[in-house]
Amino acid sequence: MFMLKRFGSTVLFLLLLTLSAEAETVRISGSAPGYEGRKLAIILPVDEFSGFRQLLASTDVRDDASFQIEFELKEIRRVYIHIQRIEASLYAVPGSSYTCVFPQVAKSDFKRFDRSEVDLQLVDLPQDDLNALIRRYNADYTRFIAEHFSDFAAQEYRGSSQYMSTLQERRLKVDLFAKKNAKDTLQNAVAPEFERWVKHFCDSMESVYSGSNPSEFFQVYREFSEAELFLLKGMNRVQFYNQYIRSRALPLNNPAFVSCFKLYYQNLLTGRKSELQAKIVKAINADRSLQILTDVFLSDSTLQSSRIRRLACVNGLKDVYYNKSFDRSAIEMMLRQPSDNDPELDSIAAHSYAQLTRCKGGTPFPELVLTDEAQERWSVSQLAGVPVYLYFFATWSPNSLKELQLLERWKEKFQGRVEFIGVSMDDDYSDFRKYLEEHPKQTLDFVYGNADPFIQEKLKLKAVPHAFLIDERGFIAVEIAPSPSDAKFEAALNQLAIAPADVRQKPKTWKDH
Repeated sequence: MFMLKRFGSTVLFLLLLTLSAEAETVRISGSAPGYEGRKLAIILPVDEFSGFRQLLASTDVRDDASFQIEFELKEIRRVYIHIQRIEASLYAVPGSSYTCVFPQVAKSDFKRFDRSEVDLQLVDLPQDDLNALIRRYNADYTRFIAEHFSDFAAQEYRGSSQYMSTLQERRLKVDLFAKKNAKDTLQNAVAPEFERWVKHFCDSMESVYSGSNPSEFFQVYREFSEAELFLLKGMNRVQFYNQYIRSRALPLNNPAFVSCFKLYYQNLLTGRKSELQAKIVKAINADRSLQILTDVFLSDSTLQSSRIRRLACVNGLKDVYYNKSFDRSAIEMMLRQPSDNDPELDSIAAHSYAQLTRCKGGTPFPELVLTDEAQERWSVSQLAGVPVYLYFFATWSPNSLKELQLLERWKEKFQGRVEFIGVSMDDDYSDFRKYLEEHPKQTLDFVYGNADPFIQEKLKLKAVPHAFLIDERGFIAVEIAPSPSDAKFEAALNQLAIAPADVRQKPKTWKDH
């Protein structure tokens, strides 16, 4: 109970901090040809670590393809302009205005249901604008990797002559007591040619961008993008820690820093020496304590800062959440354990937990505001007190339409016991209306899913068809429900319709994780 109170007080502190901080308006206007009438949304990663994102603002693209939208920001952040599974990133500076063209994606018979990122066309962008600087730098960086990475890969990949000769030398060694080389082994293995090219690239980027009076955000972005190259070329890990991470403020909302930090501390909780690995497993599965886990690394020379230790462990817990060696419920508990005085890291941990458990069985179904067949607002909460089978389909998906026909038959059998709702995920509302007009005899109730611009994010939808079983309390009973053609479909619905919610929520054992 005390832990929950502290967790709640941390969330309250973050809320008050957010409200008290000054924010400035960011305005974006432009055109989105080919997306007329669709919802345009501005999406913000709550932090760059957890993957949890929130909706900042939304608007409709007008009939002439123009749009205008504004939102508030306190600091420079990467945001996404999102139109139904297509999105473009923008580094938004508080108080700035941007004019852009959202590029049209070429139409094809094959549709992707995951997020597709496109390059935003920014109009009349000053040369010293943050977006212009990052784009030019990324082009230089990509060009360098394309031209010179082979200098590294040819010596490192496991089929190379150097690797094979090294492997042969190891097999020939018979002296079990030979002295170990104290130098960094990765440093010894990397071809000197690549190291020279990395230094040359960094020096050239310094001469190109140092005189442009770049913002601190861009300087950090460039610093940690190049730090990844030094890490790749085999820089000693302790030296890297002292130069780039130790004794500095952590730029937690800079994507380049986060990418470099994750690369540096990847596999923190797995693949360690047996004694250390046993301590890690015990701290997670038995002790269930984030503090005990961070204490395991007290003697690690690359984790001397308590704040960095905690952040690395939080990120590590997120990475091993689906690893069967670790107890998921323990990880969930640890991510909700607050620190003594670091609400920023507590927020990252809390949002990591929220992202991992979003739409998990036993959690409340997210609130959605959709549009029904009469173009009235509709939400799942309107069906409170009745179990619901929520089926997501699209008219461009033949498989989902076949399942929809089978669903009609099951509706008759479960009439009065389970509500069946079909949710159209068509890009255009007109396609949804056309389907309804061509199938007037269907008795299912239908709603239009893309009326909510954040629906895929809320529900972690990756494909259609997809279905949820929701109990009479509005909680998710099954997050990946059987399709109508599945042999387990009837049994799943019978359990939902007959068994009370408290009976269905059985205590979980280690086998359930």
